[in-house]
Amino acid sequence: MAEDKRDLLIKTAVQLFTENGFDNTSTASITKKAKVATGTLFHYFKNKKELISEAYLDTKKEFFGELKKNLSDKDSTENVIKKLFTNSILWGINNPAKIQFLLQFSSSPYISSITRKKIEEDEEYFIDFIRKGIKEKVIKNLPIDYILASSFNQIVSSVNYMIMTKSKDKKLIEKMVLSSLNFLKN
Repeated sequence: MAEDKRDLLIKTAVQLFTENGFDNTSTASITKKAKVATGTLFHYFKNKKELISEAYLDTKKEFFGELKKNLSDKDSTENVIKKLFTNSILWGINNPAKIQFLLQFSSSPYISSITRKKIEEDEEYFIDFIRKGIKEKVIKNLPIDYILASSFNQIVSSVNYMIMTKSKDKKLIEKMVLSSLNFLKN
């Protein structure tokens, strides 16, 4: 039950942060929309800044978990890239507020050094994968943080287009994935 309230607060906060921005969303508006007492929020989070960071970490962890679905050690590097992009686009289409929240947070002043460290730990799989792809000469030899940022921006652009056009066309998603793959390929 306790985790349910924490999850509800995070889900509600993500929705309101996406709709209204961080500064225009009060803790009172979050608890009101979540239909919980104000004190409940502060039972789980010291302050709004901690809530924002925890919401980001939870959302990013969910996103990374979805990206890794259906991956196999037997897959070629190229097939893994295709699956990563496909999984991320599908997750974004199914979670539009969350993908917008990730984008919004990534350029916000709310990223603390502790949050950055936790993000880097979660990104280690992808960093190792990119290094492997560069070594195999499948992925262009570019700075890894640039590849991560560019890939995320391509994902967000694809998701935004699919949401804007209300499309779930699998052929179009495949074309978007191939376009992203072509960007990365050596």
